Amino acid sequence: MSLSILFYSSCTDRVDGDDVQVVDSEIWVSSIVNNNDPVKIFIGSTSGLGSGDIAEYRDDAKVEIYINPGSNEEPLVFDYYEDNTILSGGYYNYYRLTNANPGDTLLLRASIPNSDFKEIQATTVIPNSFSIDSIEKDVTVNTFKELRNVNLKIYLDSIIQNEKEKYFELLITNFIYYDSDTISGSNSENKIDPTNNIKLKSGMRWSENLNSILIDYDKLDSKSIEIGFSVDDNFYKNKISIELRSVNKEYYDYFVTLDNGFLNSTNIINGVGIFSGYSKDIKTIEIK
Repeated sequence: MSLSILFYSSCTDRVDGDDVQVVDSEIWVSSIVNNNDPVKIFIGSTSGLGSGDIAEYRDDAKVEIYINPGSNEEPLVFDYYEDNTILSGGYYNYYRLTNANPGDTLLLRASIPNSDFKEIQATTVIPNSFSIDSIEKDVTVNTFKELRNVNLKIYLDSIIQNEKEKYFELLITNFIYYDSDTISGSNSENKIDPTNNIKLKSGMRWSENLNSILIDYDKLDSKSIEIGFSVDDNFYKNKISIELRSVNKEYYDYFVTLDNGFLNSTNIINGVGIFSGYSKDIKTIEIK
Protein backbone atom coordinates (compact mmCIF):
# COMPACT_ATOMS: atom_id res chain seq x y z
CA MET A 1 0.00 0.00 0.00
CA SER A 2 1.25 3.47 -0.83
CA LEU A 3 -0.14 6.94 -0.73
CA SER A 4 0.75 10.13 -2.52
CA ILE A 5 0.48 13.59 -1.01
CA LEU A 6 0.48 16.66 -3.22
CA PHE A 7 -1.33 19.85 -2.27
CA TYR A 8 -1.12 23.62 -2.43
CA SER A 9 -2.49 26.34 -0.15
CA SER A 10 -2.74 29.99 -1.05
CA CYS A 11 -2.74 33.30 0.76
CA THR A 12 -2.78 36.85 -0.62
CA ASP A 13 -0.22 39.65 -0.37
CA ARG A 14 -0.93 43.22 -1.40
CA VAL A 15 1.57 45.13 -3.56
CA ASP A 16 2.06 48.79 -2.60
CA GLY A 17 1.48 51.40 -5.27
CA ASP A 18 -1.18 53.57 -6.87
CA ASP A 19 -2.91 50.49 -8.25
CA VAL A 20 -3.29 47.93 -5.48
CA GLN A 21 -2.88 44.41 -6.84
CA VAL A 22 -3.57 41.10 -5.18
CA VAL A 23 -1.13 38.31 -5.97
CA ASP A 24 -1.16 34.69 -4.85
CA SER A 25 1.51 32.95 -2.86
CA GLU A 26 1.15 29.20 -2.36
CA ILE A 27 2.36 26.65 0.12
CA TRP A 28 3.69 23.69 -1.87
CA VAL A 29 3.78 20.14 -0.49
CA SER A 30 4.80 16.93 -2.25
CA SER A 31 5.36 13.38 -1.02
CA ILE A 32 5.30 9.81 -2.31
CA VAL A 33 4.84 7.43 0.60
CA ASN A 34 5.23 3.67 1.02
CA ASN A 35 3.68 2.20 4.14
CA ASN A 36 6.81 0.31 5.19
CA ASP A 37 9.26 3.09 4.36
CA PRO A 38 9.94 6.44 6.07
CA VAL A 39 7.28 9.01 5.18
CA LYS A 40 8.80 12.15 3.64
CA ILE A 41 6.83 15.36 2.97
CA PHE A 42 8.48 18.31 1.25
CA ILE A 43 7.00 21.75 1.96
CA GLY A 44 7.84 25.04 0.27
CA SER A 45 6.34 28.41 -0.62
CA THR A 46 6.10 29.87 -4.11
CA SER A 47 7.23 33.30 -5.26
CA GLY A 48 3.69 34.49 -5.95
CA LEU A 49 2.46 36.35 -9.03
CA GLY A 50 1.11 33.04 -10.31
CA SER A 51 4.58 31.86 -11.36
CA GLY A 52 4.43 28.56 -9.46
CA ASP A 53 8.20 28.75 -8.81
CA ILE A 54 9.44 27.59 -5.42
CA ALA A 55 10.88 30.63 -3.64
CA GLU A 56 12.00 28.71 -0.56
CA TYR A 57 11.45 25.43 1.22
CA ARG A 58 9.82 25.72 4.62
CA ASP A 59 11.05 24.28 7.90
CA ASP A 60 8.39 25.93 10.08
CA ALA A 61 5.26 23.91 9.23
CA LYS A 62 3.10 21.79 11.50
CA VAL A 63 2.05 18.57 9.73
CA GLU A 64 -0.28 15.83 11.04
CA ILE A 65 -2.07 12.85 9.50
CA TYR A 66 -5.04 11.14 11.17
CA ILE A 67 -5.88 7.54 10.23
CA ASN A 68 -9.66 6.96 10.30
CA PRO A 69 -10.45 10.31 11.98
CA GLY A 70 -13.02 10.03 14.75
CA SER A 71 -11.40 6.93 16.15
CA ASN A 72 -9.22 7.02 19.24
CA GLU A 73 -6.04 6.96 17.17
CA GLU A 74 -3.58 9.74 17.94
CA PRO A 75 -2.42 11.80 14.92
CA LEU A 76 0.90 11.05 13.30
CA VAL A 77 3.04 14.14 13.95
CA PHE A 78 5.78 14.85 11.40
CA ASP A 79 9.16 16.19 12.51
CA TYR A 80 11.47 18.25 10.34
CA TYR A 81 14.59 16.41 9.22
CA GLU A 82 17.63 18.27 7.92
CA ASP A 83 19.31 16.66 4.90
CA ASN A 84 22.07 18.66 3.23
CA THR A 85 22.39 16.13 0.40
CA ILE A 86 19.15 17.30 -1.25
CA LEU A 87 18.21 20.61 -2.85
CA SER A 88 15.49 21.47 -0.35
CA GLY A 89 17.78 20.98 2.63
CA GLY A 90 15.24 18.86 4.45
CA TYR A 91 11.73 17.43 4.71
CA TYR A 92 9.04 16.46 7.20
CA ASN A 93 9.50 12.88 8.32
CA TYR A 94 7.54 10.08 9.99
CA TYR A 95 9.32 6.76 10.38
CA ARG A 96 6.66 4.65 8.63
CA LEU A 97 2.89 4.49 8.01
CA THR A 98 2.23 0.94 9.16
CA ASN A 99 -1.33 1.38 10.47
CA ALA A 100 -2.98 2.53 7.21
CA ASN A 101 -4.51 -0.02 4.83
CA PRO A 102 -6.65 0.05 1.66
CA GLY A 103 -10.14 1.26 2.60
CA ASP A 104 -8.88 3.47 5.45
CA THR A 105 -9.60 7.20 5.54
CA LEU A 106 -6.73 9.65 5.96
CA LEU A 107 -7.12 13.23 7.19
CA LEU A 108 -4.26 15.64 6.56
CA ARG A 109 -3.81 18.85 8.55
CA ALA A 110 -0.96 21.25 7.83
CA SER A 111 -0.33 24.83 8.82
CA ILE A 112 2.37 27.50 8.89
CA PRO A 113 2.27 29.10 12.37
CA ASN A 114 2.45 32.89 12.56
CA SER A 115 1.58 33.31 8.87
CA ASP A 116 -1.41 34.45 6.81
CA PHE A 117 -2.01 30.92 5.55
CA LYS A 118 -5.07 29.14 6.89
CA GLU A 119 -4.84 25.57 8.08
CA ILE A 120 -5.02 23.10 5.21
CA GLN A 121 -7.29 20.09 5.53
CA ALA A 122 -7.82 17.24 3.10
CA THR A 123 -9.40 13.79 3.31
CA THR A 124 -8.85 10.76 1.11
CA VAL A 125 -9.65 7.04 1.14
CA ILE A 126 -6.88 4.65 0.18
CA PRO A 127 -8.18 2.66 -2.84
CA ASN A 128 -8.44 -1.11 -2.79
CA SER A 129 -5.47 -2.91 -4.30
CA PHE A 130 -5.86 -4.84 -7.56
CA SER A 131 -3.32 -7.42 -8.61
CA ILE A 132 -1.91 -7.97 -12.06
CA ASP A 133 -3.21 -11.44 -12.95
CA SER A 134 -1.10 -12.05 -16.05
CA ILE A 135 0.90 -10.28 -18.76
CA GLU A 136 1.02 -11.33 -22.40
CA LYS A 137 3.96 -10.03 -24.40
CA ASP A 138 4.92 -9.89 -28.05
CA VAL A 139 8.53 -8.93 -28.81
CA THR A 140 9.98 -8.25 -32.26
CA VAL A 141 13.53 -7.18 -33.13
CA ASN A 142 14.23 -4.16 -35.33
CA THR A 143 17.81 -4.88 -36.41
CA PHE A 144 18.08 -1.63 -38.39
CA LYS A 145 17.48 0.56 -35.31
CA GLU A 146 18.80 -2.04 -32.86
CA LEU A 147 15.54 -1.98 -30.94
CA ARG A 148 13.18 -4.53 -29.51
CA ASN A 149 9.56 -3.54 -30.02
CA VAL A 150 7.42 -4.70 -27.12
CA ASN A 151 3.63 -5.03 -27.04
CA LEU A 152 2.00 -5.94 -23.74
CA LYS A 153 -1.48 -7.00 -22.67
CA ILE A 154 -1.92 -6.64 -18.91
CA TYR A 155 -4.84 -8.53 -17.32
CA LEU A 156 -6.04 -7.66 -13.82
CA ASP A 157 -7.62 -9.72 -11.07
CA SER A 158 -11.27 -10.54 -11.92
CA ILE A 159 -12.54 -8.90 -8.70
CA ILE A 160 -12.05 -5.52 -10.37
CA GLN A 161 -15.42 -5.98 -12.08
CA ASN A 162 -17.13 -5.48 -8.70
CA GLU A 163 -15.37 -2.18 -8.01
CA LYS A 164 -17.27 1.07 -8.61
CA GLU A 165 -14.22 3.21 -9.43
CA LYS A 166 -11.48 1.81 -11.63
CA TYR A 167 -8.70 4.33 -12.17
CA PHE A 168 -5.02 3.49 -12.48
CA GLU A 169 -1.56 4.92 -13.01
CA LEU A 170 0.92 2.77 -14.94
CA LEU A 171 4.69 3.12 -14.64
CA ILE A 172 7.22 1.18 -16.71
CA THR A 173 10.83 1.28 -15.54
CA ASN A 174 14.27 -0.14 -16.36
CA PHE A 175 15.86 0.95 -19.60
CA ILE A 176 12.99 2.36 -21.61
CA TYR A 177 14.33 3.57 -24.96
CA TYR A 178 13.96 7.14 -26.22
CA ASP A 179 13.30 7.39 -29.95
CA SER A 180 12.87 11.05 -30.90
CA ASP A 181 14.74 13.84 -32.65
CA THR A 182 15.93 15.37 -29.39
CA ILE A 183 16.48 12.42 -27.04
CA SER A 184 18.25 9.17 -27.78
CA GLY A 185 19.60 6.57 -25.40
CA SER A 186 18.56 4.37 -22.53
CA ASN A 187 17.99 5.00 -18.84
CA SER A 188 16.77 3.24 -15.74
CA GLU A 189 14.21 5.84 -14.66
CA ASN A 190 10.49 6.05 -15.24
CA LYS A 191 10.67 8.12 -18.44
CA ILE A 192 9.00 7.37 -21.76
CA ASP A 193 8.91 9.62 -24.80
CA PRO A 194 5.14 9.82 -25.43
CA THR A 195 5.54 11.35 -28.91
CA ASN A 196 7.28 8.55 -30.76
CA ASN A 197 8.01 5.71 -28.40
CA ILE A 198 4.71 4.75 -26.80
CA LYS A 199 1.42 3.50 -28.20
CA LEU A 200 -1.71 4.02 -26.11
CA LYS A 201 -5.28 2.94 -26.80
CA SER A 202 -8.67 4.33 -25.80
CA GLY A 203 -9.04 4.95 -22.07
CA MET A 204 -5.32 5.63 -21.61
CA ARG A 205 -3.51 8.96 -21.62
CA TRP A 206 0.02 10.17 -21.07
CA SER A 207 0.48 12.54 -18.08
CA GLU A 208 3.22 15.11 -18.56
CA ASN A 209 3.13 16.03 -14.87
CA LEU A 210 3.37 12.47 -13.58
CA ASN A 211 5.59 11.18 -16.40
CA SER A 212 3.42 8.07 -16.47
CA ILE A 213 0.16 6.71 -17.94
CA LEU A 214 -3.30 7.39 -16.51
CA ILE A 215 -6.02 4.82 -17.17
CA ASP A 216 -9.82 4.96 -16.96
CA TYR A 217 -10.53 1.22 -16.94
CA ASP A 218 -14.19 1.51 -17.98
CA LYS A 219 -13.15 3.31 -21.18
CA LEU A 220 -10.74 0.60 -22.37
CA ASP A 221 -11.65 -1.15 -25.63
CA SER A 222 -11.03 -4.50 -23.97
CA LYS A 223 -10.61 -5.68 -20.40
CA SER A 224 -6.84 -5.68 -20.73
CA ILE A 225 -4.38 -2.78 -20.62
CA GLU A 226 -2.56 -2.75 -23.96
CA ILE A 227 0.63 -0.77 -24.47
CA GLY A 228 3.52 -0.74 -26.95
CA PHE A 229 7.04 0.67 -26.55
CA SER A 230 10.70 -0.03 -27.48
CA VAL A 231 13.83 -1.01 -25.59
CA ASP A 232 17.45 -0.58 -26.64
CA ASP A 233 18.73 -3.92 -27.99
CA ASN A 234 22.31 -3.09 -26.95
CA PHE A 235 21.83 -1.90 -23.39
CA TYR A 236 18.62 -3.37 -22.00
CA LYS A 237 18.84 -5.55 -18.88
CA ASN A 238 16.38 -8.23 -20.03
CA LYS A 239 13.92 -7.21 -17.33
CA ILE A 240 11.28 -4.48 -17.19
CA SER A 241 9.30 -3.49 -14.12
CA ILE A 242 5.53 -2.93 -14.54
CA GLU A 243 4.02 -0.95 -11.65
CA LEU A 244 0.23 -0.57 -11.56
CA ARG A 245 -1.15 1.90 -9.04
CA SER A 246 -4.82 1.86 -8.04
CA VAL A 247 -5.81 5.52 -7.63
CA ASN A 248 -9.06 7.31 -6.83
CA LYS A 249 -11.12 9.56 -9.07
CA GLU A 250 -9.87 12.74 -7.37
CA TYR A 251 -6.28 11.80 -8.25
CA TYR A 252 -7.21 10.96 -11.87
CA ASP A 253 -9.30 14.12 -12.39
CA TYR A 254 -6.71 16.39 -10.83
CA PHE A 255 -3.85 15.32 -13.08
CA VAL A 256 -6.02 15.25 -16.20
CA THR A 257 -7.00 18.88 -15.60
CA LEU A 258 -3.44 19.81 -14.63
CA ASP A 259 -2.09 18.25 -17.85
CA ASN A 260 -4.62 20.38 -19.73
CA GLY A 261 -3.30 23.55 -18.06
CA PHE A 262 -6.00 24.02 -15.42
CA LEU A 263 -6.18 23.82 -11.61
CA ASN A 264 -9.95 23.55 -11.21
CA SER A 265 -10.05 20.07 -9.65
CA THR A 266 -9.20 19.89 -5.96
CA ASN A 267 -10.17 18.23 -2.69
CA ILE A 268 -8.19 20.65 -0.51
CA ILE A 269 -9.92 22.88 2.05
CA ASN A 270 -8.33 26.36 2.18
CA GLY A 271 -6.09 25.52 -0.74
CA VAL A 272 -5.86 23.87 -4.13
CA GLY A 273 -4.26 20.67 -5.35
CA ILE A 274 -4.70 17.04 -4.38
CA PHE A 275 -4.31 14.78 -1.35
CA SER A 276 -4.64 11.19 -2.46
CA GLY A 277 -3.72 7.63 -1.62
CA TYR A 278 -2.92 4.71 -3.88
CA SER A 279 -2.21 1.00 -3.67
CA LYS A 280 0.17 -0.76 -6.02
CA ASP A 281 1.17 -4.07 -7.56
CA ILE A 282 4.51 -4.63 -9.29
CA LYS A 283 5.46 -7.35 -11.75
CA THR A 284 8.77 -7.90 -13.51
CA ILE A 285 8.93 -9.41 -16.99
CA GLU A 286 11.81 -10.54 -19.16
CA ILE A 287 12.24 -9.15 -22.66
CA LYS A 288 13.97 -11.74 -24.83
